[in-house]
Amino acid sequence: GGGHSGALYVWSALGNRLIRTLKAHYRAVQVMEWSLCGQFLITGGADGMVHVFSLMDLVAYNSSSNNNSVHPIRTWPNHNLPVRGIVALPSERIATAGEDGQVLLLEVSSETVLATIQLPHAIRSLTATSDGGGGGPILLAGSAEGTIYMINMDEYAIHLMNQQGVTVV
Repeated sequence: GGGHSGALYVWSALGNRLIRTLKAHYRAVQVMEWSLCGQFLITGGADGMVHVFSLMDLVAYNSSSNNNSVHPIRTWPNHNLPVRGIVALPSERIATAGEDGQVLLLEVSSETVLATIQLPHAIRSLTATSDGGGGGPILLAGSAEGTIYMINMDEYAIHLMNQQGVTVV
């Protein structure tokens, strides 16, 4: 779980005991999501940061008294306000949304921001669904004003490629 203090609490499902406490964010942990492969924990904080932690690092036995020895394997400082939504996507990608109205598409393997979509309102929730036809995901971003934005990632990718002069056949 995540705390208002920015701490990340790692609990054992076997035996219901606290394994580790570490300072993950400077401000409150707002949202957490497991990667699709289950090997990574993605956190978003009120500090605008997105971190990716290795599950193996989080649960590894550490004989030292310093539980803060675990560090994220990837970090993105791109949100200007609290991160409110994270969605794990195929191909080691994640989408994040924040109160700054930004929806970011991030690639874990390269630590790259693949796309930044600026929406007109603060985003409070983010989820993804399939288009049903075997295409890419459709992101659904819920705003503080009650608007739900639908972002078809395939159509957005084609739009970006067209802006760069690439013809999609």
